[in-house]
Amino acid sequence: MPKSSILHITHDSFVKLVLSNPAAGQDFLNYFLPESLKGNLDIEKCVPSELSYLTESMRNRHTDLIFDVPIKGSGEGIRIAILIEHKSYKDEAVIFQLLEYLALGYRKQSREQKGFRLIIPLLYYHGKQEWSLAGLSSYFIDIPGDLKPFLPEFSRIYIDLKNYSIDDIERLNNSLLRTALYIQLLRLQNMENKTILSRAFTTFEYGQYRNYFSAIFVYAIKYLDLEKEEFEILVDEFPEEVKPEAMTLANRLKREGMEEGIEIGKKQGIEKGIEKGIELSQVSFVFKSYENGLDALTIAKIVGITEDRVREILNIDR
Repeated sequence: MPKSSILHITHDSFVKLVLSNPAAGQDFLNYFLPESLKGNLDIEKCVPSELSYLTESMRNRHTDLIFDVPIKGSGEGIRIAILIEHKSYKDEAVIFQLLEYLALGYRKQSREQKGFRLIIPLLYYHGKQEWSLAGLSSYFIDIPGDLKPFLPEFSRIYIDLKNYSIDDIERLNNSLLRTALYIQLLRLQNMENKTILSRAFTTFEYGQYRNYFSAIFVYAIKYLDLEKEEFEILVDEFPEEVKPEAMTLANRLKREGMEEGIEIGKKQGIEKGIEKGIELSQVSFVFKSYENGLDALTIAKIVGITEDRVREILNIDR
């Protein structure tokens, strides 16, 4: 991923970047796939593919990553398609989107005339809301039983990251995957003491995954709402050779936040950013003052901006 893109990393691009690493992808499938499925597959030989079954319109909602996975004792293989939502909130219509995705995948295989491979859809959900992925039949509960066989029901794998604990994630073997999912889980759990973030990097193999460090570090400080002290503790525990890069990235994020109005590391409900020219320190003060009970007018007088600007930052109406 280009350096300029790293500064704008999103949840879906972050997950895809990590899972595109063959070793991290294999560990992900080994850990999250059902045992009954893994028993038939040679996960250690799976590789990420350049394929995508998404249409242009679907790319506005999802990112996909397809793995070619051999079947044990066979010359055949299957494809596991990991779909990642662009936004970290639930989409009630996603089961129909998965059906469309499967149809597109098999149609593409038909056009290529190279035979068919089974496609197993896996939906990765990284949002904070409670969400139980319902099957197609749940949308047709009133139809007679004789008509239910015509429902295009299908099996899928659904992973809701917040259903896992920090201890679960620490059991992952691959340090790149472990660090990435650890940080994502911290965001979902809203942990007040984010000094434990340093645990995520304790076993990170800098030598092996040095090229991924920038993306992981930017994602952490962009989405975890770190206090200055928490940030300093985190950077202080990095190996000496990566500390300069960490500080450079942090300064670039701050500069871009001021120049482009991109919100860095603040409340996730405020995704539209802030007005150009407002320093991040002011934004932080606005949030913390509001959380401590000050009203918008009082905050505006202290910071030296208009009350309307304060309300815009907080995303609240009059």
